[in-house]
Amino acid sequence: MNLENRTCVITGASRGIGRGIAEELAGEGANVAVNYRSSESEANDVVETIRDAGGTAITAQADVTDFSAIKSMRDRVHDEFGSVDILINNAGITKDTTFEKMTPDQWKSVIDVNLNGTFNATKVFFSDIKSSDQGRLINISSIVGKQGNFGQANYATSKSGIFGFTRTLALELASSGSTA
Repeated sequence: MNLENRTCVITGASRGIGRGIAEELAGEGANVAVNYRSSESEANDVVETIRDAGGTAITAQADVTDFSAIKSMRDRVHDEFGSVDILINNAGITKDTTFEKMTPDQWKSVIDVNLNGTFNATKVFFSDIKSSDQGRLINISSIVGKQGNFGQANYATSKSGIFGFTRTLALELASSGSTA
């Protein structure tokens, strides 16, 4: 896979799966924007690892639940790299408990980060993805969104929503040559 001169934004990229994706894509030549909400030192570590390996990366702070913050992040990425070719919506949280014990705040916070955050980042970068000759929208979900899991009503709902959202956008992007 050759990603030379392609720009990729990865939400929730300061650790875990997001970090692995960032390092892999940078290794394939992509310009990588490492998004994080609050773990600046971890995001800086990812960027340093990428640069030490010869890659190109920047940190891109934004809370995915804040639409204005995502727009500011887009402006930073555009200033540094130009238009975005690949968006990977990876940011996600869990607040596991049985539904009976779940509070409205536990429900809302998971839906806000996992599902609304995916909407926010996609909405902000959609025109970039659609206009790219190889635009890619990749949304990280979970099998839990298809089958459910004890104590994860909020998480399962958010991930199930991502499945439907992604399938719909795949249809909307198809005529442009971009994929979701």
